[in-house]
Amino acid sequence: MKLAGMEELNSTESDFSMIEDGAGNKYFVSDRGGSYPTPMPSIRIDGRNKIFSAEKSDFTDRGYFSVYRQDKAGDITRVVSNVPNTMYLSDPSYAASQNLLFYSVTRSITKVKKNRNIMVQPEIYYSKVDPDGNLEGFTAFPYNDSLGYAVMHPYVDEQAKRLYFSSDNQDPAWGGQGGYDLYYSEYDENMVFSTPVNLGPEVNTAGDETHPFRKDNKFYFSSTGHNGLGGMDIFEASYTPTAFSGTRNMGTPINSLADDFGYREDKDRTVYLSSNREGGMGLDDIYMAKEMYKQFLAGYWTATGRSSPRATWPPSGIRPRGSWCLLPGTAKES
Repeated sequence: MKLAGMEELNSTESDFSMIEDGAGNKYFVSDRGGSYPTPMPSIRIDGRNKIFSAEKSDFTDRGYFSVYRQDKAGDITRVVSNVPNTMYLSDPSYAASQNLLFYSVTRSITKVKKNRNIMVQPEIYYSKVDPDGNLEGFTAFPYNDSLGYAVMHPYVDEQAKRLYFSSDNQDPAWGGQGGYDLYYSEYDENMVFSTPVNLGPEVNTAGDETHPFRKDNKFYFSSTGHNGLGGMDIFEASYTPTAFSGTRNMGTPINSLADDFGYREDKDRTVYLSSNREGGMGLDDIYMAKEMYKQFLAGYWTATGRSSPRATWPPSGIRPRGSWCLLPGTAKES
């Protein structure tokens, strides 16, 4: 298996967390432009600034993260937030049934009741999206607390009607395991959200868990607390509506010695992820990998001259493993 950088989206800067909407337009995060004198932190946020600089994030020493949209023609434009005083816009997640884009925002708040000693935290909002990718209005997630704790990395699961997200809320009522934990909040057709539920110790650790995603009976996330290869790794757990189990590191080449996060898998099982591993174009890059089954199956029929799958699958030497098929020597077993 080989990951390929998405050159049409990546830049010499930081590019990550790509998703698609229902029409095939791509949304991703970038901080294109600016200087970068210090290492990139593993949690990509612009929060925790006491006073925001108008030019750059004090957290990364770069321009603020923004969401960008690549349309089907390949043109890239910046998505503009309607949330007042937005300094940072990130973590897009699209709900096709209601044409809603969920995202994280950090606002410029300089003082509260004459108190300037404040710490501004990321929040989650959602908006309707017009045909050109513009956001229409905005609604705040009801469990935001811009001065109390971070709420970010939304992933809307339309099948289960859940909004998954990451938070470092230390209130015992939320049941946090430490650091950033993953939670879900159920919602109804009127976007009324229930009390957040902690995903529990099978997923959450004393470290940081971020970037949730579910596909069928598998749940994916990134973590610094589970055993990993280095930095932040991507993990997979078995999912049912009532439990998460069997958490495992996805191994190489999904993970590397650097930070790996933002895992997504589309309808044709093409995988997307983000990483600051060596060999990339920029500081963080977006990578893509086609499902190995399709690649090897197509090659097998071509090589054998067959036009239909009349032989027993897999062919000799190809070992199915989960949603991937591995040729000897193409990827490490974990």
